[in-house]
Amino acid sequence: MKKYIPIAIIAFMLLAINSYSQKYKTNAGHLKFHSKTNTKEIDCECDQTTCSIDFATGEVVANCKIKCFKCDNPLVEEHINQNYVESNKYPDAEYKGMIVDVSSINLKKDGIYNVTTEGEFTLHGVTNNLKVSVIVEIKEGKVYAKSKFFINPFDYNIKISASIRDKIEKNITVLVDCELKN
Repeated sequence: MKKYIPIAIIAFMLLAINSYSQKYKTNAGHLKFHSKTNTKEIDCECDQTTCSIDFATGEVVANCKIKCFKCDNPLVEEHINQNYVESNKYPDAEYKGMIVDVSSINLKKDGIYNVTTEGEFTLHGVTNNLKVSVIVEIKEGKVYAKSKFFINPFDYNIKISASIRDKIEKNITVLVDCELKN
């Protein structure tokens, strides 16, 4: 009996440490990009975006496989993968950053917290600095994160033919919506 007490104490401590972990993540985040001009509207979505936020350090990491995007038009989807983003050569889009004021988020208190992240976004093999506003909502012990930002394909060396250039926005809207779990 005495030899089981230390094992029970260690197991309890590991459970206690794990329950206070401040790292939340998902493999089912929703990412959408949208472009609308007078002549064309393009919507592509992916529900397999991975995202993690470590509320102890402020670290944010998000990754999306380009091929998981489903577009409203299959031909657009094919062109994005083959001609523009070249998903065989550059399969991922990734953001790595830090929440500027992570201490403003209280995981134990329901509320909406508007924060800013600063980091690097990589797409098509090109990495650029990116500042993203994020709405973090704590509701009944669950964590939700939403953001909206804009990217210019030319900033990522995505070559778009002159015949198509007028059919897409210069800055494409990117929307992220995740429910993160501990």
